[in-house]
Amino acid sequence: MNFKNLISSCAVFFMCAAAQAANTNSGRMHVQISNLTTSSCNLTDQTLSHGTFDSAPPSSIMSGDSKAFDVMQTIMGPDVMLTYSCNGYTTSFEVQQDKSIFLGQTPKLTVYVTNGLTLQYTSESSSVPWNSPGIIYITIK
Repeated sequence: MNFKNLISSCAVFFMCAAAQAANTNSGRMHVQISNLTTSSCNLTDQTLSHGTFDSAPPSSIMSGDSKAFDVMQTIMGPDVMLTYSCNGYTTSFEVQQDKSIFLGQTPKLTVYVTNGLTLQYTSESSSVPWNSPGIIYITIK
């Protein structure tokens, strides 16, 4: 195989791998939100910067409850900004995961406003070989 054919073969391989990764769970971000406040939390604003919703963010999370939603990557990794109000207290945060092509990515949380509330999170990386989504667990306190 000459050098030109090798380059062409590599290019085809990488394009196929990128297309395949875009349509698998490794490009999905699963967001689990738990409410540990004493009141229900209501979604007051959402902005989807990148990706598509597979399921919508919960409009309300009762005290002591936990709800989830999924965002799939498109040209860029999933990125959504949410604002919740809990008994007059407000929190605004962004959940983002870099685009997953060959390597899994870890979801990240950026908090912008925490008026009287505390947010904590843990996350798990997506996996291309295991076809698993990135997962982020967010707790509102």
